[in-house]
Parts: sequence; C-alpha cells; structure tokens
Amino acid sequence: MTDIQMLYVASKVKRWHGHDGPNQNLAEHSFGVAMIIAAWHPKPSAELLKASLQHDLHEKWFADIPYGVKQHHPELKALEDKSRVAFMDAAQVPHLKLTEEEGLWLKFADQYEALLYLANATFVLTPELQEIMQQCATVANTLLDDLVQRGVFPNARPTVH
Repeated sequence: MTDIQMLYVASKVKRWHGHDGPNQNLAEHSFGVAMIIAAWHPKPSAELLKASLQHDLHEKWFADIPYGVKQHHPELKALEDKSRVAFMDAAQVPHLKLTEEEGLWLKFADQYEALLYLANATFVLTPELQEIMQQCATVANTLLDDLVQRGVFPNARPTVH
C-alpha cells in the first residue's frame, strides 16, 4: 500500500531553497503543474495527472536541483533519476509510464509553472532568479514549439516571457 504519510511529508519540502524570497513548497508547485495540464491538455491521461502531482516528491531526499544545473551536469540528472525511483519505491508508489508526448507536456507544465511563480512574485527577484526565470521561459517556449508542431497543443498559444 502506498505510504501516504511519506508522500504528504514530501509535499511540504520547500522549493527554491538556495534563494531568499521564494516560499513555495512541492504541493503548491505540483498543484500548479497539474492545473496547467488540466487546463490546456485536450485529453490528459490519469497517468499524466498523477505524474504532475508526483514528479518532484523525490526532492525530499535529493533536493531541488535547477534545470540548468542538471543540463550542465548530466551526472546529477542520473543521480536524481535513481533517487526518484528509490523514493517512489520506498513510498510504495507504482511506477508511472508516460508516453514521449506526455513527458513533453510534463516538462512544459513544470517549466511554465516555475515561470508563472517567478513572474507573479511578491518578493524581489535577484539577478540569479531573473536568470532562472529567463531559462524557464526559453525551455518552456522550446517545449511548447515541439507540442504545437506535433499538433497536440490547442491553437491559442499562451504567452511565455
């Protein structure tokens, strides 16, 4: 049986832990990711919606490593992937199988949620957070272009800046 207490505690992990100002936890972030998918995906699968809620829970053990850092250090991405599997196994959460397209949706929604969070900040954005916000916009636009080219994103494109 899935260890709900373990998942609940993990949902309270603070994101943006290396920065002063942001005060968002995994539950808030995951809710935003799920809402983006639910609002814009024409027919989101249950697996994709579950993945949107669970995609960062392993950060309870591994921490929140920024996307750009993982891009420049693939060895960290590999360790994170192992941590994700180990955490979900420990919590007895069944492994989700996403299609390539669903994986793109999840990555897009993840980046877009971070962009929305920073764009609507009630705290001062440091130069580092501004750079992260720009990286999120760039990655979200690239993923959005891919989804549009595949014909799986609604005609009206969201503004990503």
